[in-house]
Amino acid sequence: MVAATLGLTPVESQTAAWLAEGRTVREIAGALGYTERSVRWYLHQIYHKQGLAGQVDLVRLVGLFHHLISAGTAGLGYAV
Repeated sequence: MVAATLGLTPVESQTAAWLAEGRTVREIAGALGYTERSVRWYLHQIYHKQGLAGQVDLVRLVGLFHHLISAGTAGLGYAV
């Protein structure tokens, strides 16, 4: 859902989510099986698509999106 709403690919969406959880670029690269350089390229693509200045802005955006989704599904009986 994050990917479609924010116009991100599945890999970009997962990268953004893990970064917002506090994972490092090295940890994300290991989990995806990519190099750190590749993960940084994905992050650059995300920043460009969303008009963000950097990681702090991305973490805020993902946090806000998660908060809005959680608030919108409260009481519906399923997890986001």
